[in-house]
Amino acid sequence: LTVDGTHTWASLTLQNGCVLKQTATTTTAATKTNLTINGNFLVNSGTSINLDGLGYTPGYTSDGSAGSTPTTTGAASGNYPGGSHGGQSVGGTPGVAYDSFTQPNDPGSGRTAVSSGAGETGGGYFKLTVNNGSSFTNNGTISANGAVALASGAGGGIWITTTGVVSG
Repeated sequence: LTVDGTHTWASLTLQNGCVLKQTATTTTAATKTNLTINGNFLVNSGTSINLDGLGYTPGYTSDGSAGSTPTTTGAASGNYPGGSHGGQSVGGTPGVAYDSFTQPNDPGSGRTAVSSGAGETGGGYFKLTVNNGSSFTNNGTISANGAVALASGAGGGIWITTTGVVSG
């Protein structure tokens, strides 16, 4: 199930091996998923929200704007540094750290553009708001890891807010 952009649903259950994901961020546009659920949200065992490797591409990072336009300014460069996000990467010329630890709003940066190999993009971005005192149950997996290789992409952003019970 691919979900991009902002959506509001009455309730949502992921079941039967469902994988909720988003379209990968490109060099011209950051992809974000922002879900508001006005009832219960259940991620069953064996299902996942998986945004691994769907963030900024190698050599790109956030421009810090509300739209999170991809840019090469402040991105990692040189000999194999990984991508930065909430903290700065190491190796070569690390990318600039950006975003909030408590209220993230961006995908993770990709690794340096000069290292060889495919992948190595940052992790994607997912915001979930569960309203009306409803419950959020996670018996599956939620992840936004950077792609792993010689110089890995940075982890993405996951922000979950609920006024109800959280379990799982």
